[in-house]
Amino acid sequence: MRENYSIEIQDSKAATYKAVTFIIAVINLLAFAFLLFYTNVTWIKNIISIGFICSLMAVFLIATKKFSHYLSNFPTEILFIICAIIFLITGNYLPGLLLMVCTLLSFVTSKRLVIKFTMEGIRYPSFPVKQFPWSGVDFVLLKDDILTLEMKNNRILQFTLEKHIADAIDTNAFNAFCAAQLTIK
Repeated sequence: MRENYSIEIQDSKAATYKAVTFIIAVINLLAFAFLLFYTNVTWIKNIISIGFICSLMAVFLIATKKFSHYLSNFPTEILFIICAIIFLITGNYLPGLLLMVCTLLSFVTSKRLVIKFTMEGIRYPSFPVKQFPWSGVDFVLLKDDILTLEMKNNRILQFTLEKHIADAIDTNAFNAFCAAQLTIK
């Protein structure tokens, strides 16, 4: 019998995060276009042009990721960091700092969500990460690609797993592992 299981779950807020990221990219594009139009100093105009191009690339990448998987692994956060640095260099501190904070939050929210089941308990990928000891769990069941966790305090967590993830798990072995941990506690 295995000593632990890791199961990736879907992030229910991923679509919202993607929409917000797209809006931020468009706002950056408009801000750099505005600055490019109203700036007269040549060296600042050149730097702002780089920010405009990075923002344009970010909008393009996000749109491309939405409609195909082409370039889906390229992190747009890198472009946002470049844009934030350009804002800071050109003396636009508030947009630069806000963009930097949004980018750092984006790194946190774009992590894969993996629930880990070990002999010590269940590690749930919230922020901050929660550890549920088996003594606080009523039951865990994986059936028909749905993972259900019920806690002693009547809190129920339920997740629909993607087909390829559910197929990779030996359901009977997983349920036996969880049942064994619940009887040991």
